[in-house]
Amino acid sequence: MRLKKPLQIITRYEFIPDSEVHAYFQIADVVLALYLRHIGMSGILLLAAESGTPVLSTDYGLMGEIVRQYKLGATVNSGNPIEIAQKFRQIVSTDLFTDGFNPVVAKQLVEGNSVEKFADIFFREQFSSA
Repeated sequence: MRLKKPLQIITRYEFIPDSEVHAYFQIADVVLALYLRHIGMSGILLLAAESGTPVLSTDYGLMGEIVRQYKLGATVNSGNPIEIAQKFRQIVSTDLFTDGFNPVVAKQLVEGNSVEKFADIFFREQFSSA
């Protein structure tokens, strides 16, 4: 396997303050979101989309659907280590995300899931039924 770009894995096994989180997403080439059998959503997808960083996500549940629908990167069976390794090899040796990540569609996801949008919908629904 020949790498298209140098590979550097950054690990930090401690709490990362909110003020620093965005910087990690900005410098990343890919964000791994390999939750096992998680049916819901993760804020990691929004942070990655906002930063313009492609995601390698579980193909399962809402996360897999959001990655596919909003073209945030690639999905993989997170319960299959061989499939994960193959996909990761593909990512680091090619420009896998050239076609798999769409910043325009990713921005739509972020805008549709902002705190302000959530609050607007919540309060509109809360007080319209009263």
